[in-house]
Amino acid sequence: MGNRTILLSAENGPILAADETGLVLRLSDRVVADLARRLPALSGAEPAPPAPAEAAAIPLDAAILGDVDGWDVTRQGDWLAFTARLPGADGARRYLRHASGAAMLAQTPGPVQAILSIAGGRRFNAPSGAPDFPFHILGTAPFEDADEDPPLFDRLRHAGIDADLAAALLRRRHADFRALPLFACAAIPRADHLAPLGAALIRLTALAAALNKAPRIAAICLEVSPEEVAPGQDADGFHRALLAQLDSIAATLAGAGLPPAPLLVTLDCGGWWGCDPDRARVAAEGLCRLALCPGPHDVTLTGSTAALAQDRLGQPQPDAALAQAELEAHALEARAARADWTAPILCLVERDGPRTLRALFKSIAPLVFDAEDPMGAGPLAGFALSGAPQGTRITGVAIDPQDPRAVLLTLNADLPRTAPARLDYAMPGAPDPDRHLPGWAGALRDDWRSETGTGAPVRRWALPTSQVIR
Repeated sequence: MGNRTILLSAENGPILAADETGLVLRLSDRVVADLARRLPALSGAEPAPPAPAEAAAIPLDAAILGDVDGWDVTRQGDWLAFTARLPGADGARRYLRHASGAAMLAQTPGPVQAILSIAGGRRFNAPSGAPDFPFHILGTAPFEDADEDPPLFDRLRHAGIDADLAAALLRRRHADFRALPLFACAAIPRADHLAPLGAALIRLTALAAALNKAPRIAAICLEVSPEEVAPGQDADGFHRALLAQLDSIAATLAGAGLPPAPLLVTLDCGGWWGCDPDRARVAAEGLCRLALCPGPHDVTLTGSTAALAQDRLGQPQPDAALAQAELEAHALEARAARADWTAPILCLVERDGPRTLRALFKSIAPLVFDAEDPMGAGPLAGFALSGAPQGTRITGVAIDPQDPRAVLLTLNADLPRTAPARLDYAMPGAPDPDRHLPGWAGALRDDWRSETGTGAPVRRWALPTSQVIR
Protein backbone atom coordinates (compact mmCIF):
# COMPACT_ATOMS: atom_id res chain seq x y z
CA MET A 1 0.00 0.00 0.00
CA GLY A 2 2.93 2.33 0.45
CA ASN A 3 3.48 2.43 -3.35
CA ARG A 4 -0.19 2.97 -4.16
CA THR A 5 -0.98 6.29 -5.87
CA ILE A 6 -4.54 7.59 -6.15
CA LEU A 7 -5.08 9.23 -9.55
CA LEU A 8 -8.79 10.03 -9.34
CA SER A 9 -11.00 10.09 -6.27
CA ALA A 10 -14.67 10.65 -5.40
CA GLU A 11 -16.52 11.23 -2.15
CA ASN A 12 -16.81 7.50 -1.40
CA GLY A 13 -13.18 6.65 -2.18
CA PRO A 14 -10.65 6.28 -5.00
CA ILE A 15 -11.88 5.58 -8.53
CA LEU A 16 -8.56 5.17 -10.34
CA ALA A 17 -5.30 4.19 -8.63
CA ALA A 18 -1.91 2.84 -9.62
CA ASP A 19 0.40 0.38 -7.90
CA GLU A 20 3.42 -1.67 -8.92
CA THR A 21 1.20 -4.03 -10.95
CA GLY A 22 -0.58 -1.38 -13.03
CA LEU A 23 -3.82 0.60 -12.95
CA VAL A 24 -6.67 -0.27 -10.59
CA LEU A 25 -10.21 0.83 -11.57
CA ARG A 26 -12.99 0.67 -8.99
CA LEU A 27 -16.44 0.21 -10.51
CA SER A 28 -19.74 1.11 -8.90
CA ASP A 29 -22.23 -1.57 -7.86
CA ARG A 30 -24.55 -0.42 -10.66
CA VAL A 31 -21.86 -0.90 -13.31
CA VAL A 32 -20.92 -4.32 -11.94
CA ALA A 33 -24.58 -5.37 -12.01
CA ASP A 34 -24.91 -4.11 -15.59
CA LEU A 35 -21.80 -6.08 -16.65
CA ALA A 36 -23.19 -9.21 -15.00
CA ARG A 37 -26.42 -8.74 -16.95
CA ARG A 38 -24.73 -8.18 -20.32
CA LEU A 39 -21.85 -10.66 -20.25
CA PRO A 40 -24.00 -13.78 -20.80
CA ALA A 41 -25.29 -12.23 -24.05
CA LEU A 42 -21.80 -12.21 -25.59
CA SER A 43 -21.16 -15.01 -28.12
CA GLY A 44 -19.37 -17.95 -26.58
CA ALA A 45 -19.93 -16.71 -23.03
CA GLU A 46 -20.85 -19.29 -20.45
CA PRO A 47 -24.35 -18.78 -19.05
CA ALA A 48 -24.40 -17.07 -15.69
CA PRO A 49 -25.69 -19.13 -12.78
CA PRO A 50 -29.25 -18.23 -11.83
CA ALA A 51 -29.56 -15.70 -9.02
CA PRO A 52 -30.81 -17.20 -5.78
CA ALA A 53 -34.50 -16.70 -5.30
CA GLU A 54 -35.37 -14.08 -2.72
CA ALA A 55 -37.30 -15.47 0.22
CA ALA A 56 -40.97 -14.55 0.20
CA ALA A 57 -42.23 -12.26 2.95
CA ILE A 58 -44.40 -14.21 5.41
CA PRO A 59 -46.94 -12.17 7.42
CA LEU A 60 -46.81 -12.80 11.17
CA ASP A 61 -48.79 -11.82 14.24
CA ALA A 62 -47.30 -8.72 15.91
CA ALA A 63 -47.38 -10.59 19.23
CA ILE A 64 -44.10 -12.22 18.18
CA LEU A 65 -42.42 -8.90 18.99
CA GLY A 66 -43.40 -9.06 22.63
CA ASP A 67 -44.61 -5.99 24.48
CA VAL A 68 -43.71 -3.59 21.67
CA ASP A 69 -45.95 -1.03 19.95
CA GLY A 70 -45.42 -2.67 16.55
CA TRP A 71 -47.49 -3.81 13.59
CA ASP A 72 -47.26 -5.02 9.98
CA VAL A 73 -44.80 -7.81 10.86
CA THR A 74 -43.31 -10.01 8.16
CA ARG A 75 -40.52 -12.55 8.10
CA GLN A 76 -38.14 -12.64 5.15
CA GLY A 77 -35.24 -15.03 5.46
CA ASP A 78 -33.53 -14.52 8.80
CA TRP A 79 -35.10 -11.13 9.47
CA LEU A 80 -38.32 -9.91 11.00
CA ALA A 81 -39.41 -6.59 9.45
CA PHE A 82 -42.06 -4.48 11.14
CA THR A 83 -43.33 -0.98 11.75
CA ALA A 84 -43.11 0.27 15.33
CA ARG A 85 -43.07 3.28 17.59
CA LEU A 86 -39.93 2.90 19.70
CA PRO A 87 -37.91 5.21 21.98
CA GLY A 88 -36.02 7.97 20.19
CA ALA A 89 -36.71 10.85 17.84
CA ASP A 90 -37.65 8.68 14.86
CA GLY A 91 -41.35 8.28 15.50
CA ALA A 92 -43.08 5.38 13.76
CA ARG A 93 -40.87 3.70 11.14
CA ARG A 94 -39.72 0.32 9.84
CA TYR A 95 -37.37 -1.82 11.95
CA LEU A 96 -35.58 -5.14 11.65
CA ARG A 97 -34.88 -7.89 14.14
CA HIS A 98 -32.62 -10.83 13.35
CA ALA A 99 -33.79 -14.32 14.15
CA SER A 100 -30.66 -14.92 16.25
CA GLY A 101 -31.48 -12.32 18.93
CA ALA A 102 -33.85 -9.73 20.35
CA ALA A 103 -31.87 -6.60 19.43
CA MET A 104 -33.58 -4.34 16.89
CA LEU A 105 -32.21 -1.93 14.33
CA ALA A 106 -33.73 0.64 12.01
CA GLN A 107 -34.43 -0.33 8.41
CA THR A 108 -32.34 2.21 6.54
CA PRO A 109 -31.30 3.08 2.98
CA GLY A 110 -27.76 2.90 1.67
CA PRO A 111 -24.66 1.15 3.03
CA VAL A 112 -23.82 0.24 6.61
CA GLN A 113 -21.53 3.08 7.67
CA ALA A 114 -18.78 2.32 10.18
CA ILE A 115 -17.24 4.74 12.65
CA LEU A 116 -14.05 3.16 13.94
CA SER A 117 -11.59 4.62 16.42
CA ILE A 118 -8.02 3.69 17.25
CA ALA A 119 -7.41 5.43 20.54
CA GLY A 120 -6.87 5.11 24.25
CA GLY A 121 -9.42 4.35 26.92
CA ARG A 122 -10.49 7.96 27.41
CA ARG A 123 -12.30 8.05 24.07
CA PHE A 124 -14.17 4.81 24.64
CA ASN A 125 -14.88 5.44 28.35
CA ALA A 126 -16.22 8.94 27.78
CA PRO A 127 -19.79 9.16 29.12
CA SER A 128 -22.35 8.85 26.34
CA GLY A 129 -26.03 9.37 27.07
CA ALA A 130 -28.93 7.69 25.33
CA PRO A 131 -28.78 8.86 21.69
CA ASP A 132 -31.78 10.41 19.95
CA PHE A 133 -31.70 7.63 17.35
CA PRO A 134 -30.70 4.51 19.31
CA PHE A 135 -31.70 2.00 16.64
CA HIS A 136 -29.47 3.64 14.02
CA ILE A 137 -26.29 3.05 16.07
CA LEU A 138 -24.97 -0.40 16.90
CA GLY A 139 -21.71 -2.06 17.84
CA THR A 140 -19.37 -4.25 15.80
CA ALA A 141 -16.32 -4.10 18.07
CA PRO A 142 -13.82 -7.01 18.07
CA PHE A 143 -15.40 -9.96 19.88
CA GLU A 144 -13.36 -10.88 22.94
CA ASP A 145 -14.56 -14.46 23.57
CA ALA A 146 -12.49 -16.70 21.28
CA ASP A 147 -14.62 -19.75 22.15
CA GLU A 148 -17.87 -18.27 20.82
CA ASP A 149 -18.98 -16.98 17.46
CA PRO A 150 -19.72 -13.26 17.67
CA PRO A 151 -23.33 -12.14 17.27
CA LEU A 152 -24.23 -10.33 14.09
CA PHE A 153 -24.13 -7.02 15.95
CA ASP A 154 -24.18 -5.69 19.49
CA ARG A 155 -26.95 -3.57 20.88
CA LEU A 156 -25.33 -0.25 21.70
CA ARG A 157 -24.89 0.07 25.43
CA HIS A 158 -21.83 2.29 25.44
CA ALA A 159 -19.42 3.39 22.72
CA GLY A 160 -18.11 6.69 24.05
CA ILE A 161 -17.33 9.49 21.63
CA ASP A 162 -17.83 7.20 18.61
CA ALA A 163 -21.52 6.86 19.52
CA ASP A 164 -21.73 10.61 20.20
CA LEU A 165 -20.27 11.27 16.73
CA ALA A 166 -22.84 8.99 15.07
CA ALA A 167 -25.61 10.66 17.08
CA ALA A 168 -24.43 14.14 16.06
CA LEU A 169 -24.42 13.16 12.37
CA LEU A 170 -27.91 11.64 12.67
CA ARG A 171 -29.27 14.68 14.51
CA ARG A 172 -28.00 17.06 11.82
CA ARG A 173 -29.38 14.87 9.01
CA HIS A 174 -32.76 14.56 10.75
CA ALA A 175 -33.00 18.34 11.15
CA ASP A 176 -32.37 18.73 7.39
CA PHE A 177 -34.88 15.96 6.44
CA ARG A 178 -32.10 13.83 4.97
CA ALA A 179 -31.81 10.05 4.95
CA LEU A 180 -30.83 8.48 8.27
CA PRO A 181 -28.19 5.76 7.76
CA LEU A 182 -27.19 2.84 9.97
CA PHE A 183 -23.92 3.36 11.87
CA ALA A 184 -21.73 0.57 13.24
CA CYS A 185 -19.27 1.71 15.93
CA ALA A 186 -16.12 -0.12 17.01
CA ALA A 187 -13.42 1.10 19.40
CA ILE A 188 -10.01 -0.40 18.56
CA PRO A 189 -7.39 -0.26 21.33
CA ARG A 190 -3.92 1.09 20.57
CA ALA A 191 -1.59 -1.85 19.91
CA ASP A 192 1.56 -2.80 18.01
CA HIS A 193 -0.61 -4.70 15.53
CA LEU A 194 -3.98 -4.14 13.84
CA ALA A 195 -5.54 -7.56 14.42
CA PRO A 196 -8.44 -5.98 16.39
CA LEU A 197 -9.14 -3.68 13.43
CA GLY A 198 -9.27 -6.70 11.11
CA ALA A 199 -11.68 -8.46 13.50
CA ALA A 200 -13.96 -5.41 13.59
CA LEU A 201 -13.96 -5.26 9.78
CA ILE A 202 -14.96 -8.92 9.59
CA ARG A 203 -17.98 -8.22 11.81
CA LEU A 204 -18.85 -5.13 9.76
CA THR A 205 -18.77 -6.98 6.42
CA ALA A 206 -20.76 -9.90 7.89
CA LEU A 207 -23.48 -7.51 9.09
CA ALA A 208 -23.59 -5.70 5.74
CA ALA A 209 -23.85 -9.03 3.87
CA ALA A 210 -26.70 -10.19 6.14
CA LEU A 211 -28.56 -6.95 5.39
CA ASN A 212 -27.74 -7.21 1.67
CA LYS A 213 -25.93 -3.89 1.89
CA ALA A 214 -22.45 -2.64 1.14
CA PRO A 215 -20.08 -1.82 4.02
CA ARG A 216 -18.57 1.66 4.08
CA ILE A 217 -16.11 3.28 6.45
CA ALA A 218 -17.51 6.71 7.32
CA ALA A 219 -14.42 7.59 9.36
CA ILE A 220 -11.51 6.20 11.31
CA CYS A 221 -10.84 8.43 14.32
CA LEU A 222 -7.17 8.19 15.25
CA GLU A 223 -5.84 9.66 18.48
CA VAL A 224 -2.09 10.28 18.63
CA SER A 225 -0.56 10.19 22.11
CA PRO A 226 2.84 11.15 23.52
CA GLU A 227 2.86 7.62 24.98
CA GLU A 228 3.47 6.34 21.44
CA VAL A 229 6.79 8.18 21.14
CA ALA A 230 9.62 5.64 21.30
CA PRO A 231 12.71 6.33 23.45
CA GLY A 232 15.16 8.57 21.58
CA GLN A 233 12.67 9.25 18.77
CA ASP A 234 12.59 12.75 17.26
CA ALA A 235 9.76 14.49 15.39
CA ASP A 236 10.95 13.23 11.98
CA GLY A 237 11.06 9.66 13.27
CA PHE A 238 7.63 9.99 14.86
CA HIS A 239 6.22 11.41 11.62
CA ARG A 240 7.57 8.39 9.73
CA ALA A 241 6.10 6.06 12.36
CA LEU A 242 2.69 7.70 11.96
CA LEU A 243 2.86 7.35 8.17
CA ALA A 244 3.75 3.68 8.59
CA GLN A 245 0.74 3.24 10.88
CA LEU A 246 -1.55 4.83 8.29
CA ASP A 247 -0.06 2.54 5.62
CA SER A 248 -0.88 -0.47 7.82
CA ILE A 249 -4.44 0.76 8.34
CA ALA A 250 -4.91 1.18 4.58
CA ALA A 251 -3.47 -2.30 3.97
CA THR A 252 -5.86 -3.81 6.54
CA LEU A 253 -8.81 -2.11 4.85
CA ALA A 254 -7.66 -3.33 1.44
CA GLY A 255 -7.37 -6.86 2.81
CA ALA A 256 -11.05 -6.62 3.79
CA GLY A 257 -11.97 -5.41 0.30
CA LEU A 258 -12.57 -1.83 1.45
CA PRO A 259 -11.16 1.39 -0.01
CA PRO A 260 -9.02 3.83 2.02
CA ALA A 261 -11.07 5.66 4.64
CA PRO A 262 -11.15 9.28 5.77
CA LEU A 263 -9.01 9.72 8.88
CA LEU A 264 -9.91 12.18 11.62
CA VAL A 265 -6.72 12.71 13.62
CA THR A 266 -6.58 14.23 17.12
CA LEU A 267 -3.72 14.85 19.55
CA ASP A 268 -4.51 12.98 22.78
CA CYS A 269 -3.16 15.25 25.52
CA GLY A 270 -3.50 12.61 28.24
CA GLY A 271 -4.89 12.95 31.74
CA TRP A 272 -5.12 16.09 33.84
CA TRP A 273 -2.25 14.86 36.02
CA GLY A 274 0.27 15.63 33.24
CA CYS A 275 2.69 13.83 30.92
CA ASP A 276 6.36 13.75 29.92
CA PRO A 277 7.08 17.21 28.36
CA ASP A 278 9.83 15.90 26.07
CA ARG A 279 7.64 13.18 24.58
CA ALA A 280 4.78 15.66 24.37
CA ARG A 281 6.89 18.04 22.27
CA VAL A 282 7.94 15.23 19.89
CA ALA A 283 4.36 13.96 19.53
CA ALA A 284 2.92 17.43 18.87
CA GLU A 285 5.59 18.36 16.32
CA GLY A 286 5.38 14.96 14.60
CA LEU A 287 1.59 15.22 14.32
CA CYS A 288 1.95 18.74 12.95
CA ARG A 289 4.20 17.33 10.21
CA LEU A 290 1.69 14.57 9.49
CA ALA A 291 -1.09 17.12 9.08
CA LEU A 292 1.05 19.10 6.62
CA CYS A 293 2.59 16.05 4.87
CA PRO A 294 0.10 13.15 5.08
CA GLY A 295 1.43 11.25 2.07
CA PRO A 296 -1.35 9.45 0.12
CA HIS A 297 -3.71 9.38 3.10
CA ASP A 298 -6.95 11.32 3.55
CA VAL A 299 -6.11 13.06 6.85
CA THR A 300 -8.23 15.73 8.52
CA LEU A 301 -6.82 17.30 11.68
CA THR A 302 -9.49 17.97 14.30
CA GLY A 303 -7.09 19.47 16.86
CA SER A 304 -6.38 18.16 20.36
CA THR A 305 -8.11 17.12 23.57
CA ALA A 306 -6.52 20.02 25.48
CA ALA A 307 -9.84 21.82 25.98
CA LEU A 308 -11.81 18.74 27.10
CA ALA A 309 -12.54 18.93 30.83
CA GLN A 310 -12.04 15.64 32.69
CA ASP A 311 -13.35 14.02 35.84
CA ARG A 312 -11.07 12.93 38.67
CA LEU A 313 -10.29 9.68 36.81
CA GLY A 314 -9.18 11.53 33.68
CA GLN A 315 -12.25 10.68 31.61
CA PRO A 316 -13.89 13.44 29.51
CA GLN A 317 -16.89 15.05 31.14
CA PRO A 318 -20.23 14.73 29.24
CA ASP A 319 -20.21 18.23 27.70
CA ALA A 320 -16.57 17.79 26.64
CA ALA A 321 -17.33 14.46 24.93
CA LEU A 322 -20.29 15.99 23.08
CA ALA A 323 -18.12 18.95 21.98
CA GLN A 324 -15.49 16.61 20.53
CA ALA A 325 -18.16 14.59 18.71
CA GLU A 326 -19.78 17.73 17.29
CA LEU A 327 -16.40 18.97 16.09
CA GLU A 328 -15.75 15.67 14.29
CA ALA A 329 -19.25 15.69 12.78
CA HIS A 330 -18.58 19.12 11.26
CA ALA A 331 -15.25 17.86 9.89
CA LEU A 332 -16.89 14.86 8.22
CA GLU A 333 -19.71 16.90 6.72
CA ALA A 334 -17.26 19.49 5.38
CA ARG A 335 -15.22 16.71 3.80
CA ALA A 336 -18.36 15.22 2.22
CA ALA A 337 -19.15 18.66 0.77
CA ARG A 338 -15.56 18.91 -0.54
CA ALA A 339 -14.93 21.92 1.69
CA ASP A 340 -11.65 22.65 3.48
CA TRP A 341 -11.56 21.83 7.17
CA THR A 342 -8.68 21.77 9.64
CA ALA A 343 -7.69 22.98 13.05
CA PRO A 344 -5.12 25.83 12.84
CA ILE A 345 -1.60 24.42 12.43
CA LEU A 346 1.64 26.29 13.11
CA CYS A 347 3.69 25.95 9.91
CA LEU A 348 6.61 28.40 10.21
CA VAL A 349 8.20 30.73 12.76
CA GLU A 350 10.48 33.43 11.36
CA ARG A 351 12.23 36.54 12.62
CA ASP A 352 10.48 39.77 11.68
CA GLY A 353 13.08 42.14 13.10
CA PRO A 354 15.55 41.84 15.98
CA ARG A 355 12.80 41.64 18.63
CA THR A 356 9.77 40.34 16.74
CA LEU A 357 8.76 36.86 15.65
CA ARG A 358 6.10 36.02 13.09
CA ALA A 359 4.27 32.69 13.43
CA LEU A 360 2.45 31.57 10.28
CA PHE A 361 -0.52 29.21 10.61
CA LYS A 362 -2.41 27.05 8.17
CA SER A 363 -5.99 28.03 8.96
CA ILE A 364 -9.19 28.18 6.94
CA ALA A 365 -10.58 31.08 8.99
CA PRO A 366 -9.06 34.18 10.65
CA LEU A 367 -7.29 33.58 13.96
CA VAL A 368 -8.47 35.04 17.26
CA PHE A 369 -7.38 34.92 20.90
CA ASP A 370 -10.23 33.60 23.00
CA ALA A 371 -11.16 36.31 25.49
CA GLU A 372 -12.54 33.81 28.01
CA ASP A 373 -9.28 31.78 27.99
CA PRO A 374 -10.95 28.57 29.26
CA MET A 375 -7.66 26.67 29.46
CA GLY A 376 -5.92 29.33 31.57
CA ALA A 377 -3.18 30.12 29.05
CA GLY A 378 -2.57 33.61 30.44
CA PRO A 379 -1.68 36.89 28.71
CA LEU A 380 0.73 35.22 26.25
CA ALA A 381 -2.00 32.80 25.05
CA GLY A 382 0.23 29.77 25.60
CA PHE A 383 3.27 30.91 23.59
CA ALA A 384 6.74 30.51 25.09
CA LEU A 385 10.39 30.32 24.02
CA SER A 386 12.66 27.33 24.61
CA GLY A 387 16.40 27.20 23.90
CA ALA A 388 16.69 31.01 23.86
CA PRO A 389 19.44 32.89 25.77
CA GLN A 390 18.70 33.22 29.47
CA GLY A 391 16.41 36.16 30.19
CA THR A 392 15.02 36.39 26.66
CA ARG A 393 11.24 35.98 26.74
CA ILE A 394 8.02 36.89 24.98
CA THR A 395 6.38 40.08 26.26
CA GLY A 396 3.39 40.40 23.92
CA VAL A 397 1.32 38.57 21.32
CA ALA A 398 -1.07 39.90 18.68
CA ILE A 399 -2.77 38.82 15.46
CA ASP A 400 -0.91 40.31 12.49
CA PRO A 401 -3.11 43.16 11.16
CA GLN A 402 -1.81 42.46 7.65
CA ASP A 403 -2.44 38.70 7.81
CA PRO A 404 -5.23 37.27 10.01
CA ARG A 405 -3.56 33.84 9.85
CA ALA A 406 -0.31 34.97 11.45
CA VAL A 407 0.67 35.87 15.02
CA LEU A 408 3.24 38.55 15.90
CA LEU A 409 5.28 37.96 19.07
CA THR A 410 7.28 40.74 20.74
CA LEU A 411 10.50 39.88 22.64
CA ASN A 412 12.18 41.78 25.46
CA ALA A 413 15.64 41.43 23.88
CA ASP A 414 17.36 40.66 20.58
CA LEU A 415 17.32 36.98 19.64
CA PRO A 416 20.67 36.00 18.10
CA ARG A 417 20.44 34.04 14.88
CA THR A 418 22.92 31.57 16.29
CA ALA A 419 20.61 30.68 19.18
CA PRO A 420 18.92 27.24 18.72
CA ALA A 421 15.60 28.68 19.87
CA ARG A 422 12.14 27.22 19.41
CA LEU A 423 8.65 28.65 19.71
CA ASP A 424 6.37 26.46 21.83
CA TYR A 425 2.61 26.74 21.72
CA ALA A 426 0.41 25.12 24.39
CA MET A 427 3.06 22.71 25.56
CA PRO A 428 2.05 20.94 28.81
CA GLY A 429 2.72 22.67 32.09
CA ALA A 430 2.31 21.72 35.73
CA PRO A 431 -0.90 19.84 36.55
CA ASP A 432 -3.79 21.92 37.87
CA PRO A 433 -6.18 19.61 39.77
CA ASP A 434 -8.76 22.40 40.13
CA ARG A 435 -9.23 22.83 36.38
CA HIS A 436 -9.16 19.10 35.54
CA LEU A 437 -7.75 19.91 32.10
CA PRO A 438 -4.77 18.12 30.51
CA GLY A 439 -2.57 21.21 31.06
CA TRP A 440 -1.77 21.99 27.40
CA ALA A 441 -3.05 25.54 27.82
CA GLY A 442 -3.54 27.71 24.72
CA ALA A 443 -5.96 30.51 23.86
CA LEU A 444 -5.55 30.61 20.06
CA ARG A 445 -8.32 29.41 17.76
CA ASP A 446 -9.99 30.50 14.55
CA ASP A 447 -13.28 32.41 14.49
CA TRP A 448 -15.39 29.37 13.52
CA ARG A 449 -17.88 28.35 16.18
CA SER A 450 -20.73 25.93 16.71
CA GLU A 451 -22.53 24.29 19.61
CA THR A 452 -23.61 20.84 20.74
CA GLY A 453 -27.19 19.62 20.90
CA THR A 454 -27.23 20.73 24.55
CA GLY A 455 -26.05 24.25 23.71
CA ALA A 456 -22.41 23.88 24.86
CA PRO A 457 -19.92 25.88 22.74
CA VAL A 458 -17.70 24.14 20.18
CA ARG A 459 -14.48 25.82 19.03
CA ARG A 460 -11.67 24.92 16.63
CA TRP A 461 -8.53 25.38 18.75
CA ALA A 462 -5.01 25.59 17.31
CA LEU A 463 -2.93 22.43 17.52
CA PRO A 464 -0.29 22.46 20.30
CA THR A 465 3.17 22.26 18.78
CA SER A 466 6.80 23.34 18.88
CA GLN A 467 8.70 24.78 15.91
CA VAL A 468 12.28 25.87 15.27
CA ILE A 469 12.64 29.64 14.80
CA ARG A 470 14.05 30.34 11.34
